[in-house]
Amino acid sequence: MSEYARVLDVHEMAAFRAFLVKVAEVVRNGVAAGDAEVRDMKRWLSQEQPQVWARRIKQLQRKLDDAKEALRRKQSTPTPTGEPPNVMFEKKQLRVAKERLEEAQERAKRTKLWANRFDREESGYRGSTNGARSAAQGTLPAAMRTLDELLGHLDDYMRLTSTIRTDQAEAGDAADSVARPADAADPASGADVNDEQDDVARADARGGDA
Repeated sequence: MSEYARVLDVHEMAAFRAFLVKVAEVVRNGVAAGDAEVRDMKRWLSQEQPQVWARRIKQLQRKLDDAKEALRRKQSTPTPTGEPPNVMFEKKQLRVAKERLEEAQERAKRTKLWANRFDREESGYRGSTNGARSAAQGTLPAAMRTLDELLGHLDDYMRLTSTIRTDQAEAGDAADSVARPADAADPASGADVNDEQDDVARADARGGDA
């Protein structure tokens, strides 16, 4: 079993960390843009549009009142011939003013209904995007912090293993140097021993002749 952990590619882990940064940014920006759109729409429906229709209804109510007054004046004005005055135009103006007022009132009512419905839809939107919001604000940053710690530990580990391997290589070289045989270190020493043995043998031989 190897005494070293197998780390195939630290660069791939660093690239994955960079990818997480981009994903977190995209999710965060997307959720923020969606929240801004929802917020703007809610303000438009619940605040701006009701004010617009309230002003419009007041204007149309004044026009309706003016049309009623014009009709009353025309009806009370005698003609030179003594016949009833022709009030067709005034009646038409009154009818148009009344229809426009009713239309504005209906639109104001629908705007209020849509605002109430939008509040319910907003709750659904918030619920459906909570996962993305939590990921952008919590899960992904936590994952990046974990990767940062892991990459730091791996960097320390790789420095340590590099130092250990260097020390082992140097120790191996020293052991080879110590274990080398003496005759291999000095080939001439064997020849010197053989010469000494030959000299002793010749001396013994001369002694026997004497």
